[in-house]
Amino acid sequence: MHPLQQIKRANWPPLINQLAETLGDETALKLFIRFTGRHLAVPKNRIPGHVIDQTIGEEKTKLLIKQFGGEDLRFPNGRKLIINERNNKIVELFLDGMRQGDIATLYDLTERQINTIVNNHKDINNQKVKQEAA
Repeated sequence: MHPLQQIKRANWPPLINQLAETLGDETALKLFIRFTGRHLAVPKNRIPGHVIDQTIGEEKTKLLIKQFGGEDLRFPNGRKLIINERNNKIVELFLDGMRQGDIATLYDLTERQINTIVNNHKDINNQKVKQEAA
């Protein structure tokens, strides 16, 4: 399974959510994985054998062209999403009582990295609490 497939839809970038509304979640993810960090010039007419056809098939390509034909879709780099998802899981494990050393071993990170991730999460939560109180 590709790491981008583990990202919750609520955390998807706006473009991928837009594509999912038109093409379905699975097809949107296929495009995201194929074109992450790149752009895709969607032709105005279907071109048999085009990389889009190869990626999502003829029927989904027709839907994509109908909605986005002539547009240049810029796919975000999914690395930040993957890291954010990983960090959220690390914080959950820490809050559930797992030791930082064990989490570091599980994710092949150093204890210092785990400590930084957990502390950054605390800083974010503290900022939210301050904003809500203001």
